[in-house]
Amino acid sequence: MLDIRVYYNRITICHQGTEVRHHEAPFSNQRMIVADFDCFAHALKSLYAEHRRQPGGLLKQWFAPAPAVHLDVRVELADGLAPLEQKALCDAALVMGARRVDVHYRGQLVKPWQPHRR
Repeated sequence: MLDIRVYYNRITICHQGTEVRHHEAPFSNQRMIVADFDCFAHALKSLYAEHRRQPGGLLKQWFAPAPAVHLDVRVELADGLAPLEQKALCDAALVMGARRVDVHYRGQLVKPWQPHRR
């Protein structure tokens, strides 16, 4: 499982002893961890691509399975993690290429994976 930690304007991906950080994306504001969805999704996708290129990155193969993601918001928010932010985090991970996303807030599971029904 891929561990993604989200802070204000910073994302960290940890997997099997490797860690990659992204500092340059202004996707947060004072009230919301994900205020700019497009900026956050782009930062997450580019960080994941960078992680895969690392020596210990995920399966450097032509065909690599989509990762399961444990996405954890590590900062304290005044009103907690709103349902809209939970959905934005989940959707951004799906844009990144995840097959399963569990959203956590400060270590507590707040949105377990729910497959889309057709």
